[in-house]
Amino acid sequence: MARIGIVVCVMAAGLLGCGGDDVPKPQSPRKEAKAVASQAPPPPRAVTGYLFAPATLAEGDVPPADYAHSCQPDVGGLVRDPVPLGPPLRAMGRPPVLYRDTLSLLPSPLRCVIQNEDDWTEIRILGRLRLPRTFEGVNFARETVLLAGLGTQPTAGYDVRFDSLAVRHDTLFAFVGRLAPAPGAVLTTDTTSPVEVLRLPKHNGHVVFVEETIPLPPPLKPLGQTPKQNHRKR
Repeated sequence: MARIGIVVCVMAAGLLGCGGDDVPKPQSPRKEAKAVASQAPPPPRAVTGYLFAPATLAEGDVPPADYAHSCQPDVGGLVRDPVPLGPPLRAMGRPPVLYRDTLSLLPSPLRCVIQNEDDWTEIRILGRLRLPRTFEGVNFARETVLLAGLGTQPTAGYDVRFDSLAVRHDTLFAFVGRLAPAPGAVLTTDTTSPVEVLRLPKHNGHVVFVEETIPLPPPLKPLGQTPKQNHRKR
């Protein structure tokens, strides 16, 4: 009977894993936490779109912001009702970044559509956009400049960037993502003012800035310590 049991176990080893070598080894707590984090879906983003309609002194409906002729606050200008995104958009990708910095002098959150040299020169000088000397300039007859500024922040760790661009009919949708530092992060206490600037082919239609608040991923649970093995001297 013992021989029969051994034969049956050998025949079923490939299907049932009778052998001791087929038993899976338990993962360490660190590897298990990484595996769970990699399988977790990304956190959702809060999305709100605002039509670009900067306030001016002539309109008077909304107090004009700095650079009112080409910029508006991140919460909208004359039109502060959120714009529904509607049907699927035709993606344009993300054009190359023209300028990016965290030490601008833009004091408040701004979203700008710059269409001429005068507006570009004003915001470049007053906002202290430190372009390299080799910068060849912008051809506003063929190009449009988009700017997203986060305004003055108390520490490092804040960021703003254009995630992507999309088009529907004559309306350009610029998706702007903002990020805050993680709780408990070690940061410098110097104030910052992040800004990013894109250059794209000339666009004379409407522009909608779609604000995306990127939430921080949930923190991982503390990893348990593996029990120490007691090695007895023989």
